[in-house]
Amino acid sequence: MTNNVYLGKRVPDLGKGSLSNPLEVLGISFNILLDYATGKIDYKTASSRLNLLELIVQKDQDFSNIEKTISHGIVDLTRPALKASQLLKSGLLGDDK
Repeated sequence: MTNNVYLGKRVPDLGKGSLSNPLEVLGISFNILLDYATGKIDYKTASSRLNLLELIVQKDQDFSNIEKTISHGIVDLTRPALKASQLLKSGLLGDDK
């Protein structure tokens, strides 16, 4: 298993030597969220990376239709998590003390 860099993220290759697996999409999505949560990238960059990831999956010939559907679902589920993280950072969503 090798490591390749996608969208600035180093993730283990789970299939071919390119983005070719919904698990890789999940890993990249998680790392985008982590980078935003830790302040490595801003919200706009994180959102742009998710959009680019979705576009790459859509155009990638290595993905079957079902893998594309699963991968789009992963990205679609990541967006609300990114938004919630933004609200937490801004203090608009927080503890009710």
